[in-house]
Amino acid sequence: MSSSIECFGRVNGVDYFPNSIKVYIGTNINVDILLQSLFWIFILFLIPKNESTNFRFPDSFPIFILTILVYIHLIGENMFYKSFAKEFNVGIKYDNFFLFSILLMIAFLIYIFSDLLKFRFNNLINYFPFIFLLNGSYNSLNLNFYVLLVSFIGIHSLMEKKFNKRFTIIYLIFSSIQIITHNTKNIFFDIDKLKGFTNSSQNISSLIYWIIIFYLFIIGIHYIINETKHHININKLKSNFLISGGLITIVGVASASNPFINFYSYYYLGLNKMGIKSLRSVEGNTWRGISSSAEGLGEFLAFSILFSLLIIYSKKLSFNRLDIFLIILNFYGLFKSNNFAATSSLVLFLIIYMFLNWDLSKRSKLFIFLFISIISLTFVALSNFNYESASRSLIREGLKASEIDVVLPGDQNQKDAVDNLNFGEILSYKKEETNLSSSLYLLTERYTNSKDIKLIPNPVGVINAISLPINRSEKWGIFFAKYNPDFISFLFGSGPQQLTDYYLGHRTKVNTGLVLPHSSLLDYLVFYGFLGLICCSVFIFHKLYKNRNNYLYVSLLLFIIINLLKSDSMLYVSSFILFIFILNLNKIGIKDSHG
Repeated sequence: MSSSIECFGRVNGVDYFPNSIKVYIGTNINVDILLQSLFWIFILFLIPKNESTNFRFPDSFPIFILTILVYIHLIGENMFYKSFAKEFNVGIKYDNFFLFSILLMIAFLIYIFSDLLKFRFNNLINYFPFIFLLNGSYNSLNLNFYVLLVSFIGIHSLMEKKFNKRFTIIYLIFSSIQIITHNTKNIFFDIDKLKGFTNSSQNISSLIYWIIIFYLFIIGIHYIINETKHHININKLKSNFLISGGLITIVGVASASNPFINFYSYYYLGLNKMGIKSLRSVEGNTWRGISSSAEGLGEFLAFSILFSLLIIYSKKLSFNRLDIFLIILNFYGLFKSNNFAATSSLVLFLIIYMFLNWDLSKRSKLFIFLFISIISLTFVALSNFNYESASRSLIREGLKASEIDVVLPGDQNQKDAVDNLNFGEILSYKKEETNLSSSLYLLTERYTNSKDIKLIPNPVGVINAISLPINRSEKWGIFFAKYNPDFISFLFGSGPQQLTDYYLGHRTKVNTGLVLPHSSLLDYLVFYGFLGLICCSVFIFHKLYKNRNNYLYVSLLLFIIINLLKSDSMLYVSSFILFIFILNLNKIGIKDSHG
């Protein structure tokens, strides 16, 4: 709970329950910045030096720019900060020590970081897996330690003119349209576990901040990868993935077993959310440990195992006892997370990679592939899967989540048009009378009124059918019930990390709590629109096609893409960095004999 500096670290409140007592510890925004930053900088200090390189950053200008950006951030998200500090004030006055202390600490933090990296810059990439353990989210700020530091490096890359000009032009076009078409609203979005990487407000100041910081963050990541790719130690990287996953599992178990460890791991590891307080699985038999999301935890652990096994196999490395122990630890965490998609895709891509590397002729491989496909299709055909019912599941869930303004008459069984899947009756009313979102109305109309082509299924029906077996009908249905863009927003999006208007801008039955789309594809549809998704898809397919003979690269990239389609992992800093890293694996010499 927020408190004065004098009360920092002291009991600030107590709630009594029948079988337990909840104790609240006071924290202060100024102390949080200083204490958490110094701890994380100390962790960076532990990264071994690379004595062969003395990498220098220009100190003053990037620090000044980043401090100004943080000030813009404080202006834009003042509603968020007023909940943490009653004295919060962004006015430039000589006696506003609260504001000046925050900005000076940010500048001091960046200065220390720039000095720290002189002999450690080339080793950063080898230790980045530990960002999944050390999340870097501040307790009382909507800022993330890594976003600030990497953005600082991004400013440096701009000064050195080492950035992708084509990407910059496209990003500038999208950003300009997003700013011009922005609609300011006095609403506050409770970012909850998305703290540090999602906008909490709907105003022009916060939008400008996130547009600039997100761009600097992206080019900063690419700058690090491009400048340090020749210093990557594949064996060390493999070990660090496994060590990080193992530590996450151990700390998660310890945190669930002891409330003191739970609090201190949350605070000093910079977690987005308090770790789970029980070893028991919840929410459909999932366990998230110290992670914000069980899905995100499962994806990282599965990737760590897959990456390590493929590296060991392709590089003909030998297993040591530590590797075996860490893989078992990672498997235990993966088992507890109950992430079926991550587990099944781990097994799938292990098999595919081994299959592609078998010393067989192309004809033999094609025959085996066709045989497995026929068996799989036969299994689906003989299962209880009902396409007719599945093809309407997403729309049904979307309509159930919508606050329909008209009274839908019921039948003799007291069931209305939604219950009976009678979409035509709903469409008989004018759009403005129903309060359906523009996206849900469009899907319903396309499904109901489209002219079916023989032997070609309805495209909307296919989307519905896919959502059901992967348990996404309800979540995606709620997404479309909420997603109410105008034409320009649909094409270009609302801007990076802008969930406020999507979540609160259109009235539904699900406007409380944090119900995310459960698909990074849908998240980025909100951020960058349909055209943005097209650009990203073309880029990724080009990467896959260009590196199609590098089975190691293709397997790892497809693994993460498949999992991102059904999870919100791209809303978290660590998963976002991991995705960018995987996209660039082809640059850093990670390839097999076919690559």
